[in-house]
Amino acid sequence: MILTNKISVPRTVNVASSTSAGATLITAPSSGKNVTLVDLINGDGSNMATLKEKHGSATADTIAQIPAGGAIALNAPILVSPKKVVLDAGESSAVASGLELETDSLEAALKTGDAITFAGGGVFTLTSDAAAGANSIEGALTVAAVGLGEKGYTTVKVDVATSTKFTATYMVED
Repeated sequence: MILTNKISVPRTVNVASSTSAGATLITAPSSGKNVTLVDLINGDGSNMATLKEKHGSATADTIAQIPAGGAIALNAPILVSPKKVVLDAGESSAVASGLELETDSLEAALKTGDAITFAGGGVFTLTSDAAAGANSIEGALTVAAVGLGEKGYTTVKVDVATSTKFTATYMVED
C-alpha cells in the first residue's frame, strides 16, 4: 500500500494495561498531541470493557466498548484528539482565579475540569462548561500569564470506566 505524503502517520507505538475502574490507561505525552487507539483487548471477557475520553478532571464521552464475552474489538483505528482554544486577539491575563477569557469560537464543547495548556505555559482549568461555538471560557489560570491570541490545547487521556483487565495498543503523533 502506498501512502500519500499528505497523510500524517504517528510514529510512537505503545501498549498500556489496566485492571481497575477509573484508572487512566493512556495519557498523551503533552498537550495538543493526538492518540490513535489501534487495538483493544478485554482480558476479562466476563465484564464489558469501556474506555472514556478525558481532558482534565472531567470524563467525557465513551470512545470504545468491548462487550462481555468479547476478547478483541476494533474494526478501525480510533482517533482521540485534543481540544483547541484560541484566545481572542484582544485577550490576555495574568495568573488568577475566577476569570472569564474571551476566545475565538470554540470548535468543541469543554467541560468543567478540562485543563487547557497554552503555548506560553499557562494552564487554564474550567470551572463551568462551555458549549461548542461559545466565545468565552470561565475558570482559573495557573503557572503563567496568557497573551493576545495565544493557542492552547487539552492533553488527551483515556480512562477505563469499568473494572476489567484492559490492554490497548496505541500510537501518539511525534
